[in-house]
Amino acid sequence: MKKQTILVIENDIETLKKIQEAFREQNETIGIITSNMSSVAIDMAWKETPDLIVLGSCNNDLSPIEVIGILKKNKPTSSIPTLILGKLNTSEEEIEALQKGANDYIKKPFHPKILTLRIQSILKNASKQSDDKEEILKSGKITINMSSHSTFVNNKKIDLTPKELALLYLFMKKKNKVLNRVFLSETIWEQTYSTTSQTIDKHVANLRKKLGDEGERILTLPTVGYKFIEE
Repeated sequence: MKKQTILVIENDIETLKKIQEAFREQNETIGIITSNMSSVAIDMAWKETPDLIVLGSCNNDLSPIEVIGILKKNKPTSSIPTLILGKLNTSEEEIEALQKGANDYIKKPFHPKILTLRIQSILKNASKQSDDKEEILKSGKITINMSSHSTFVNNKKIDLTPKELALLYLFMKKKNKVLNRVFLSETIWEQTYSTTSQTIDKHVANLRKKLGDEGERILTLPTVGYKFIEE
């Protein structure tokens, strides 16, 4: 059986210990990776593509619900199921979390066995749904397997960063269409575009370099943005 991975975002040590203890007996089939920073955890989600993300308390300004919003808007993480460990005594956060796309919500303090059963149920359902969901994009000599986050050029695997992969995915999904910098900044970086920022241009330049000759298909439209042309 393939080992499943759970990414836990939690800054409370006791809660984290309780979660790890709950799955200690299943360490051969379920692995736990952790972070106490939501911004770091989002990058980990891109790189590790865990089978489930558990969101508790974080050490920066993003709430669990805001993190879900970011994950759902980006293709590599949009289908990863999420569970929120809430700390409010009202149902408002639970309702909002479920409306935003969370798969489940458990209030603290929680019984470890209940958490284990809830997580196992989510993983089981997600596994059934993902069996037929492998997405493969092809254009010219470029192939992207979104299920494994693998990219190939002329059948040779290349290593892309999460942001580079997100850019290439958007380019290939919207080939022959102009994508302006405002759209790219809001979609991939979740922030308002600044005319003084060179972040997008640097990422596109690195992507072109890694794609080799295929990178020439990413056209720069001065003062506007970019367009990926079909071969």
